[in-house]
Amino acid sequence: MNATEFESLIMKIYLLSSFSDFIELLESIDFDYLNEEQERRLAEVCEIKKNENERDAEVRKVEMEAIMDMSFDQFEQAIDFNSLPPFVRACRFDDDYIPVFRDTNHSQGLVRAYAHRSELAQTERDTFIANHILSIEDAAEYENRKQCMDIILELTEPQFTGALKTDTLPRFVRAKVRDPDYVFLYREFSGAHGYEYAFWNRQKLRTLELDHFKRICGI
Repeated sequence: MNATEFESLIMKIYLLSSFSDFIELLESIDFDYLNEEQERRLAEVCEIKKNENERDAEVRKVEMEAIMDMSFDQFEQAIDFNSLPPFVRACRFDDDYIPVFRDTNHSQGLVRAYAHRSELAQTERDTFIANHILSIEDAAEYENRKQCMDIILELTEPQFTGALKTDTLPRFVRAKVRDPDYVFLYREFSGAHGYEYAFWNRQKLRTLELDHFKRICGI
């Protein structure tokens, strides 16, 4: 492997945030094309990634113990206010990864989520909520809302202002408490009241109906 290709590979490895992606990339490398110095440097990078993953596993163990010790009311509050402890989820290469979880016969809702909270060790919060709390209808609304908000957040200021004036912003059901993307408290961005303020704070449309949003923006 020439020097440029190898440096590009090393940079790609450093930028990977997922340990699973790192292992899969490592498995795709043909070591016959590496010289002795390149093998040494790659081994150093692998050791760094291994140590990072071990630290992530320690944090995950502590945080999952806290989640498993939560009472039902504490868990409910953590779900409602998005205050579950943050940590890197386990991947299929981690010792604490469980290929198949035992299912329960609870219907969709918080009782089911509480019974399955051990899955949070390897399941991101949004996916966990969609799997165990949302109804089929709520899950469909959530997916549509994600797509619509992605469109809104990618609009330039003139495009967003024009869409507000012509009432042509994407339409969707707003997020409510226990939806994965419900936001209890938004960070507020400064801007002159009116369309400028609306543009910089357009993320509030995730939970605010359009008429309410316009009123607080002074439009």
